[in-house]
Amino acid sequence: MKTVFQNTVSNVSRIVVAIIIFSCLSFTFKFIADIQQEKKNASVLNAKEVKMASNELFVNETNNKKNSKEIKRSVAFQSRTSATEIECLKNEVASLKAQQEYLEEENNFLRKERDSVLSVIENANEYYGILKNTIKKASKVWISNVKLNFLKESSNGKFKETEKAKSTDVIQVAFTVNGSKISLATDKNYYIQIVDSNNNIVGKKERKDFGSMTLEYSDLLTVMYIDKDIDVKADIQTYDLNKGIYRVYIFDEKELVIKTSFELE
Repeated sequence: MKTVFQNTVSNVSRIVVAIIIFSCLSFTFKFIADIQQEKKNASVLNAKEVKMASNELFVNETNNKKNSKEIKRSVAFQSRTSATEIECLKNEVASLKAQQEYLEEENNFLRKERDSVLSVIENANEYYGILKNTIKKASKVWISNVKLNFLKESSNGKFKETEKAKSTDVIQVAFTVNGSKISLATDKNYYIQIVDSNNNIVGKKERKDFGSMTLEYSDLLTVMYIDKDIDVKADIQTYDLNKGIYRVYIFDEKELVIKTSFELE
C-alpha cells in the first residue's frame, strides 16, 4: 500500500516537473519568436526608411540640378545684362566727356569775353572817374581877388581908409566869386575869420559846428551864385584894435580856401 502511494507521488512529481519544463520551453520559444519578429519588423522598417531616404536624396539631387540650371541661366542672363549695361555706361561716359570738352571750350570763350568786357568796364570806370573829377573841378565855384580895406567912420557917417589900428572901425573883406560855364547855380556860405596877434577872434566871434570840428568866425557871408562871377564884400565891425599883424582865413563851409595877412600900425 505504501509502495503504491509512493509511486503515485513520484508520478505526480514527474508530471509537475514535465509541466514546468514545458511551460518554460513554451515561454522560451515564444520569447525567441517575439525577438525574431521584432528583428524582422525592424529590418522592414529600416528598409522603408532607407528607401524613403533614398527617394528624398533623389528628390534633393533633382532639385539641386534644377537649381543649378536656374543659377547658370540667371548668371548667364546677368552677364549678358551687365555687358549691355557696361557698354551703355561706356557710351554715356564718352558722351559726357564730349560734353565736358565742349563746355570747357565754351567756358574758355566766355572767360575771354568776360575779361574783355571787364577791361572795357575798368577803362570806362577810370575814364568816368577822370571825367567826373574834371567836371567837378571845372564846375567848382571859387573865390579870387581878395582885398582888405581898413575904414574909419567920420562924424558925418562916411568912411575913409586908414592904416592905424586905433582908427580902424571896420575891416572890409572883399573878393570875387568865380565859376565856369558848367558851374551850377548854388548858395555858398563863406566864413571869414580874422585873428589878431594874440590869437583873439576879431568881430562877431560866433561859432559853427561841423561834426567834430568847431569853427569860430568873425562874419558869415552868404552868396547866391548864378552862372556868372559876382563881387561881394563883408564889413566887419571892430573895437579897440591893437597894432600888429592880423591873419585872415576864408572858409567855404569847413574847407579853408583863402589865407592872407595884414599889418596895422
